[in-house]
Amino acid sequence: RRQAAKESSTAQPGYDATLLMLPEANAYLTLEEVLAVRLYSGPAFQPINEFLRQVGRLTGEYRLYLARQPRLTFAATVGLLCSAIRKLSAVTTLEEASEPLYRGVRGELP
Repeated sequence: RRQAAKESSTAQPGYDATLLMLPEANAYLTLEEVLAVRLYSGPAFQPINEFLRQVGRLTGEYRLYLARQPRLTFAATVGLLCSAIRKLSAVTTLEEASEPLYRGVRGELP
């Protein structure tokens, strides 16, 4: 069963809301995974990406220490985001994967 996103803030004139549909009911996402995806799909992607870039520059003990401190980092959020992506990709059909992927740039959709 498919459910349309209920976010009216993304609706723009001429924009098809059915493009926001995901088979999330079949992916069995946890609340934490949904929140991680929601965070990353908004303004929080910037600090999360910066965290990943900084971790990528570290080596050895420092990298392990930082990655194991979920209260000090985005490590837990990134782990949940990866889990959600794996689950969603597992239930994505070939037909859905073949459709154009739209992303907003500067708040504008094509």
